[in-house]
Amino acid sequence: MILLSIEINCLRGIKNLHLDFNAKNAVIYGDNGTGKSGVIDAIDFLIKGDITRLSGTGSKSLTLGKHGKYVTEDINQAWVKAIVKLPNYAEEIEIKRYLNNPNVLVCDSKYKSDFEKISKLAESQAHYLSRREILQFINATDQDRSKSIEKLLNLYSLEKNRSALQKVKKSN
Repeated sequence: MILLSIEINCLRGIKNLHLDFNAKNAVIYGDNGTGKSGVIDAIDFLIKGDITRLSGTGSKSLTLGKHGKYVTEDINQAWVKAIVKLPNYAEEIEIKRYLNNPNVLVCDSKYKSDFEKISKLAESQAHYLSRREILQFINATDQDRSKSIEKLLNLYSLEKNRSALQKVKKSN
């Protein structure tokens, strides 16, 4: 999926923002507290109907309904809309997701199955790394770093395979 543009309304720390990517790579940068993570959260929400930082490890009692919306606004005003391109289609496609109904991605019904596949793929949480995850990875010991990679890429069988290979090596 190629993200052409995104509009974020009353989600996380963003009251209203429109970004045009024009199908090119983009870098989001700025001072602390300027909304960089909010843009990533909006993309996460648009694709999955969830914000990983609010439901992931260490999030405790944070909820999408209470902590997903812009602090001074009503949940009914919070939504994310994007114009995207899918590999098998020539046309641009509009998709939208509302915070008050996060399980429903609004789009033309002919694209529903394509977006369901994209959402399923995104459930692996390997589509981006947050700044916190990157810093945890950088500051980890070698042993913890490999466990971190396994977790981030959902490769839980990696340690099992590594142990089996080490046993074979020792037996020779």
